[in-house]
Amino acid sequence: MGRLLLSDLEQCELRSLYEGVELAAHSPETPRNVPALEKLLADHPAGTFVSGHGDVATVADVHDFRDYLVALRDAIAKAQAAGKTDQVLVDAVLPQLQEKYGKDCPTASPDKKPSAPTATCWGFFAPFSKRNIMQTAAELAGSKKVPIPLADADKNVAGK
Repeated sequence: MGRLLLSDLEQCELRSLYEGVELAAHSPETPRNVPALEKLLADHPAGTFVSGHGDVATVADVHDFRDYLVALRDAIAKAQAAGKTDQVLVDAVLPQLQEKYGKDCPTASPDKKPSAPTATCWGFFAPFSKRNIMQTAAELAGSKKVPIPLADADKNVAGK
């Protein structure tokens, strides 16, 4: 059994890793996250995970998060294949995710703390689900801003 510290890097740390790259404010890519989580689980099957945000996590928590990312991507890909975009896409995908991750969650508001998680309500689902859908949809459509070398800075525009 081991403990793993999973933390976000500060801008200065990111800049030292990505010299000459213009970094978007926040640009995780789920295709990289899913295999990384699978490797983390394979390498540490009895681990305890201390993340940069949230509570200490168990192997089951990390597995659930991996499953969420897969479900999110699959539902969005199907909606996009059916020609859905923007709010119509959110309206199609949200109920699918809500059944497992956001059922019986209190209404979200910016001035309210996330609810405590339950078997059918992730505390952060309500405040972040729509943004998760829109960002992942942009990622799958190839229009999400991602870090690129400064020499190609004109490509760091949504849709290019």
